[in-house]
Amino acid sequence: MDQLFVSSPAMDRLCWLLDGLAGRWGDETDATTVLAPEFAAAVAPSRFVAVMRERAATFAPIVVNGVDVEGDSAVARFCTRDGDRWVARVTVEAEEPHRVVLAYAQPWVPEHLTAALPAEFTAKDFEGSADATSATLVVFGGVPGSGKSAVAQRVGSTLDNPVFALDWLLGALSPFGMRHRLDLLSVGAELLTTLAYRELFVGRSAIVDATTEDVDTRARLQSLATAAGATFVPIVCVCSDPALHRERVERRQRGIPGWADAADWSDVTSRLASFPSWPGSIQIDTALSLDTCVAEVVGRISTG
Repeated sequence: MDQLFVSSPAMDRLCWLLDGLAGRWGDETDATTVLAPEFAAAVAPSRFVAVMRERAATFAPIVVNGVDVEGDSAVARFCTRDGDRWVARVTVEAEEPHRVVLAYAQPWVPEHLTAALPAEFTAKDFEGSADATSATLVVFGGVPGSGKSAVAQRVGSTLDNPVFALDWLLGALSPFGMRHRLDLLSVGAELLTTLAYRELFVGRSAIVDATTEDVDTRARLQSLATAAGATFVPIVCVCSDPALHRERVERRQRGIPGWADAADWSDVTSRLASFPSWPGSIQIDTALSLDTCVAEVVGRISTG
């Protein structure tokens, strides 16, 4: 075991399993003394080794890109030689000799789960849903500090519609290391899309509060509303007063659990310069009063 890692029974057994998936088991490998009796009763040791060898034939070489160890369990995330993402998990006995009571390797998204939401929605995705023709999906966009969250929240209160805010969702996931993920914004977009889909499926309106800089996410949300038969209202918030905008960015204190308050102004100006145009969107200047902005948005929603 590399000295950078603290050895544990679960970690040791996980490394043994990963060696098998990587094709490193020798011809003499025998799982009889490794698998606990109850596990061996369900999966014969010889069959277990055979399956790992079969997978190694298509997986190896593998690249491990993450490991979690907690108590008697350990999980590794790895990629096969074809770039497919998989997960390996091992749970061991609490007492010596710490034999394996559970072990498996599954795709990153297990095959037994219901299919994920599509990249583009169609009417088929709303079969059996409630009538959403009177519902509206409002999607706010804009760089940090543009005032979109304040407007979105007030609009939601005025219309009695739920507001799903990206910062609140991702902040709730920070204790689980989400802040460090390279696909952080993709995770957030999936959460927002799922919540909006659920509301439209039952015939209710929803409001999405995010920067919405990704054009593919915009198109996906629009396809969601169209497939549901709901009205789609995209809104981009801007602040025509640079000094006010900077003050909002650097001094804001929203108190979102697990999330930052103040932001980096240079990052905001860079994102503002590259913010993709959004044809058909409603532009709101939040340098005006909040009441004025909310009234304009509500009025545009009411008139379709």
